[in-house]
Amino acid sequence: MTRKKKLEPVSVMMTDEWYTAGEAAKRLSVNSHREVKPDYLFKLGELGKVRVKKLAPRVTLYAKVDVDSYVVEERGAKSGRLRHEQAQEKKPILS
Repeated sequence: MTRKKKLEPVSVMMTDEWYTAGEAAKRLSVNSHREVKPDYLFKLGELGKVRVKKLAPRVTLYAKVDVDSYVVEERGAKSGRLRHEQAQEKKPILS
């Protein structure tokens, strides 16, 4: 038998600091200039990129501070940029 997690009660003041999945997806879409679906927020929460607060089994809130500062880039853009920067650092300096 599994144990259910106790969920915290939410006050109205507390919700000013958090987005629902739909609100967070809209905000990320505006920040990133591309469509971001609510499912993506779940993954960001799993990866620890965005703080989450679980209210019920199907209700999760996402921290406004984290969502507002996050920008979704094209797939592979970050890893490609990192590889390019590392290659630039390793180039020998010719005198």
